[in-house]
Amino acid sequence: MEALSRIATAKKLNMYAAASEEEERIHIPSFLVVSSTKYEFPELKNDIINFYLSKNIEYQYELDILMVMNRGIVVKNWREKRSFIALETKEDTFMWFFILMNEYLDLKKDRAIDFRNYVKKEIIYSEY
Repeated sequence: MEALSRIATAKKLNMYAAASEEEERIHIPSFLVVSSTKYEFPELKNDIINFYLSKNIEYQYELDILMVMNRGIVVKNWREKRSFIALETKEDTFMWFFILMNEYLDLKKDRAIDFRNYVKKEIIYSEY
């Protein structure tokens, strides 16, 4: 929870860093990598949402991607406010973290290379 608080603080500071309103504020991406967690993924996702609600933190200051090594990822659902998707990807966790992080950081959005096309496995992961 401390890391979630630090992420929100860093993103808030950026919003006030611009000298004037004409100056474009950049979005600070936030990726959190942890080696393990005692939480199960449905519980982890709910606790993240409850943390933001209890602290009255606005949705634009939330975590973008959380990776639990060799277990899964929690990704901010940008189509909806205050929404996350948790996936148990197990041994594919690093692969999906790389793909999602690459897509997130691709500013042009006209991806010359789409890493999803190179995924040979067709697996349906547990989603929460």
